[in-house]
Amino acid sequence: MTPDGKWCSVEEACEIAGCTDGLIRLRIREGRLEGFKFNGKAWMVSVEGCKQLRPQLAPHSNVRKAEAQASKAKQGRRAKKKPR
Repeated sequence: MTPDGKWCSVEEACEIAGCTDGLIRLRIREGRLEGFKFNGKAWMVSVEGCKQLRPQLAPHSNVRKAEAQASKAKQGRRAKKKPR
């Protein structure tokens, strides 16, 4: 991420938006996500755009499924513990 916090790498964008790098790159190509090539090689992506992208993702996406499963597993572990 840049020092001002406005731009990030594609990998960081994936974590922020909760999607794959392919979707990030597709949105940039379509003009639906702001980004630019840094030094002609690596893409820099708008952090704010990534934050806005996350709620737009389908609730049945693979990332959302993984998040839901992790949440359920975490809650399940808590419920199984019996107080002494």
